[in-house]
Amino acid sequence: LWKQVLETPTLENPFNGGDPCVDLGGVVEPFGPFSGPPIECTVTQGTKVFVTAFTSECSTLEIGTPFGGSNPRELRACARAVDAGITRTDVALDGRAVPVNEVESGLLRLNLPGDNIFGAPAGPGPLSVAHGWVAHLGQPLRPGEHKITIAIAGTYLGEPVDFTITTTS
Repeated sequence: LWKQVLETPTLENPFNGGDPCVDLGGVVEPFGPFSGPPIECTVTQGTKVFVTAFTSECSTLEIGTPFGGSNPRELRACARAVDAGITRTDVALDGRAVPVNEVESGLLRLNLPGDNIFGAPAGPGPLSVAHGWVAHLGQPLRPGEHKITIAIAGTYLGEPVDFTITTTS
């Protein structure tokens, strides 16, 4: 997910107002910044939905920020540390709890487009690692409207967080 989002041009990027319904090749991931309007995704019958309850990413592009590192070991430690204060990550589908798993990406090698959200030069090279909590909703959802609710609590970068996001699909 992070590789695809970071390699998406700025105008199409969910972190810059682009489509928050990220197509992962037959699986849709409602994804975007914490704040903003509720995400609504329309998917075709048979499409699976993957939910990121909470996630952070660290890269070699962000050295000097809480999200930076200069090598794979530092990036992995960074991604874990940024998320260390999160104490609650709950996901529900239509009011029923869905299992959530803590995950970590492998080392991602980014190939940035010319117009990227970092304002960095185009091309291959930057490295990234992500950490977070995810839920796979399993079988494709039955036709109709569904509500995916994500509840997060704890601290993030030293600030208290306690919010709920509802996605309609």
